[in-house]
Amino acid sequence: MDSNLDYRVLPRPHRHQIAKLSDNEKQAVINRTQGLNNNSLSAIVVISAVLLLYVAFDFGFGLSLFGLLIVVLGTAGVNYNLKNENISKNISDLEKARTEKANQERMKRDAGEAEYLTSNLLNNYNSSINLTKEVSKCLKQASIWLNKAEKEFNSNAFSPFWDAIEKAAIWLGNYNQKLKRISQNADDYYQKLNGEKHNFPDFPVKPKDLPDPSFVINEMRRITRLGQTNFQFANIWEHRRTRTAIVDGFRTLNEAVNNLGGTIENSISNLQSSISSDMARAVQEQIRTRGSIENVQRSVEISRESNEKLSASIDKRLLEQNRMLDNIQHDRKPRLKDTPSKH
Repeated sequence: MDSNLDYRVLPRPHRHQIAKLSDNEKQAVINRTQGLNNNSLSAIVVISAVLLLYVAFDFGFGLSLFGLLIVVLGTAGVNYNLKNENISKNISDLEKARTEKANQERMKRDAGEAEYLTSNLLNNYNSSINLTKEVSKCLKQASIWLNKAEKEFNSNAFSPFWDAIEKAAIWLGNYNQKLKRISQNADDYYQKLNGEKHNFPDFPVKPKDLPDPSFVINEMRRITRLGQTNFQFANIWEHRRTRTAIVDGFRTLNEAVNNLGGTIENSISNLQSSISSDMARAVQEQIRTRGSIENVQRSVEISRESNEKLSASIDKRLLEQNRMLDNIQHDRKPRLKDTPSKH
C-alpha cells in the first residue's frame, strides 16, 4: 500500500459571476448622485449671481439678469449631463467592486473547502492503513487465547477455559468492528472524491490486504464445541451463556460466541461491496484515466525536448559547415570553431 500522503483535492473551477445592484440599490445611488449635483448647481448659481450683481453696476441690471439666466440654463444643462454620467459611473463602480469582492470570497471559500476535504481524506487514508495493521493484531490475539482455551480444556480447567473463550471472542469482536470501520471509510472515501479534481490514489485497503480470518473462526467454533459437548464444561457454560456480552454488537456472550464467525464474513462481504460500488468504480476509472493522461503528457514533453535538442544540433552543424565552405571559397585558413562537429 502506498504510504505517500502528499495528496490534494483541488478547488473546483470557479465561474466568474457579475454581482448586479438591485433596483432599490440603484435608486439609492441615483438619489445620492442627484443630491450632490443639485448642491453643486446651487453653489454655481449663487456664485454667478454674486458676480453678475457686481457687474450690474457697470452694465445695467437688465443685461445682468439676462446673463444670469444664460449662466443658470447653461449650468443646468451641463449639470444634467454630468449627473447622468455620474449615475452610470457610480453604479458601474459599485457593481465592479461588489463583483470583485464576491468572486474573491467565493475563491477563498472554495480553497477552504478543498483544504478541509483534503485533510479529511488524508485522515481517512491514513486511518485505513493503520486499521489494516490493527486487524492483524486482533486475529493474532484471538488465536493466542484460543490456544490457551484448548490447553485449559485438556487440563480440565472449567472456568479458565471459558475465560479464554470469552477473551478470544472479544478480540474477534474488535476485528469485526475494525472491518466495519474500514468499510465505512471506503464508502466515505469514494463519496468525497466523486466529482472532484484530485491526485489521490485508489482506496488503500482491499480484502486481499487483510489477514484471512477463516482459520481463527473455525478454531473458535471447534474449541467452543469441545466445551459445549462436555458435561462438566457445559455446566459452567450454562451459567455464563446469558451473561451480558462485552463484545460490540451482541447482547449476550452466547450470541457473540455462536454468531461472530458469520458476522465477520458479512463484514468482509460489505467491504468488498464498498470498493466495487458504482461510485467506487467511477472514481477508480477517473484515477486510471488521470494516470494515462499524465503518462501521455510526460511522453509528449520528453519527445518535445528531444526534438528541440536535435534541431539545435542540426542548426549548429549547418552553421559550422557554412563557415568551412566560406573559408575554402575565400582561401582562408579555418579557425578551430569553424571545424564541423561530429555530432
